[in-house]
Amino acid sequence: MKASCRSRVLVVGIGLAVGLSSVARSENALLNPGFEQPDGRGGAVPDDWMVYSAKRADIGIAPTAGRDGTQCIKISCAGIPRHFQGIIQVVNVEEDGRYTLSAWVMNDRSNPLQGSAYGQLAIEWKDDEGREVARTWGEALKPTMSRMRWELAQINRAQAPKGAVAAVIGIHLHEGDRGGKGSFLVDEVSFVKE
Repeated sequence: MKASCRSRVLVVGIGLAVGLSSVARSENALLNPGFEQPDGRGGAVPDDWMVYSAKRADIGIAPTAGRDGTQCIKISCAGIPRHFQGIIQVVNVEEDGRYTLSAWVMNDRSNPLQGSAYGQLAIEWKDDEGREVARTWGEALKPTMSRMRWELAQINRAQAPKGAVAAVIGIHLHEGDRGGKGSFLVDEVSFVKE
């Protein structure tokens, strides 16, 4: 009986080791995924990321609000109807490859999203001439998201379409028809090939 139990433990242990090694092979394609650079400059745009906006961007580093107590980014509403803004990074992809985009998100405790505002993850697939081939959207990060704990937002196993050679990884804020209020936080963004 003891030998059988040891065998099962060994098999489970080997299975876990194999599972961990396959996870380790999936490397995050994003640079500065935890928004740790530049260090300590509240409100600064994180290194390796670009900000875009329809009219006015309010995106920057929050120095001590991160999931692990360090930096994250804060994306705040401008209060403008139909306004949108976000932070993006471009990475190379392989046609027909499957990718998972994830980020830890939380409503701002002192100034949470309100009204018609919502956040969203997106992958914009580009061809070799920079034209958009397709776009994959994540679920809306609504004002009901937690203000007390970080939640994982994901786009799971999205397949790069034919002709795609790059992906624009985006974290967006849409303010809706009435213009939104509040902010949300984002940390530890990951984009990995499955």
